[in-house]
Amino acid sequence: MNSVTSGIKFYAYDGNANVAALVGSTGGIVAAYDFDPFGGTMRLSGSSARENPYRYSTKRANDSSEILLYEYRGYKPVVSRWLSRDRIEEDGGANLYAFVLNSPISSLDLLGEKGVPGATPIDPFNPPAKDLPCCCTPPARVQIVAHDAGSGRGQFRMALEPKAIDGCISDFQIRWKSCWRGNVCWLLPDSNDKAGCSFPSTKGNTHYVEAIVRWLSCKDGKWTPEQIKFNFYCRVEPDGWLGFWWCAGTWICD
Repeated sequence: MNSVTSGIKFYAYDGNANVAALVGSTGGIVAAYDFDPFGGTMRLSGSSARENPYRYSTKRANDSSEILLYEYRGYKPVVSRWLSRDRIEEDGGANLYAFVLNSPISSLDLLGEKGVPGATPIDPFNPPAKDLPCCCTPPARVQIVAHDAGSGRGQFRMALEPKAIDGCISDFQIRWKSCWRGNVCWLLPDSNDKAGCSFPSTKGNTHYVEAIVRWLSCKDGKWTPEQIKFNFYCRVEPDGWLGFWWCAGTWICD
């Protein structure tokens, strides 16, 4: 950093890429910083400490607003959360404002895009025809019923049953995602574009499964993206008070 008033200074970083100090041209420390895990300033000392705006995570800090400016959104360490919603909304996790997977000691977020632990976003829906002109009628009509498809011991099964798919429709897709205990999520790519989905669960752990059906519909003269989301609650309902009740329970996704 080159300051008109105090000359050239050199940055020193810690192991998490935070600016830990500024060293003057003569070798002396002219600024020192310490941060808590979520970026709050615990120490700010030295003659040039406030002159340097790049501190925690090497992002620009605004002292008056206590905001750090990441590339995609602002972050406020005092409340440990982003100031704006995740750009991919719930596809990045249920908490749209969570910072660096709620685990800043062991995780990194270079741009300001991460959500909750284990969250895996579904691939964006960007077919080539999206927003291009179209000239057919009527617009697409999609009616689907979701239901359990014969879940049994050790295996959860669910299905989407089409009742009506007609009209001007293009690029029809289906995506599946499962979350175990609410926050450890993974995609189910083997079920992409399939009306049915199944996966093993050796002890009957609770799973929340999301199915996204998406397509392009010719509306108002252009191919317009539309979608429906279905949520399944997969669990084992105990049949009685047994030590290992999941062995004798009823497996169901509804």
